[in-house]
Amino acid sequence: MDVPATSFLESVSVDHPSMGLLMNEHPTDIVKPYYHYFMEKKVLHTSIESVAGHLNSVRTDLWWDGIKRSEEYIGYKNRFAVE
Repeated sequence: MDVPATSFLESVSVDHPSMGLLMNEHPTDIVKPYYHYFMEKKVLHTSIESVAGHLNSVRTDLWWDGIKRSEEYIGYKNRFAVE
C-alpha cells in the first residue's frame, strides 16, 4: 500500500502487520521522525523490491511484535490512528 493512506492507518489502529511504499515527498515535521523510524524498521520502503526482500527474510510475527511494542509505534498510533 502507498503511505500516507487511510488503509495504513486502519491497519495500525488494530495492530495488523503492515508495510507500505512511502510516497510522501513533503512530509510535515510532525510525521518525519515516525517515517524515519518506520523506514529503519522496514515498515516503510521506497520500492516494491525492498518490500518483497524484507517479507522473504523475516518472520513476520516476531518482526511485527517488536514494532508494535516500540515507543515510536505506540506514539504514531496514538497520534494518528486512534480517536
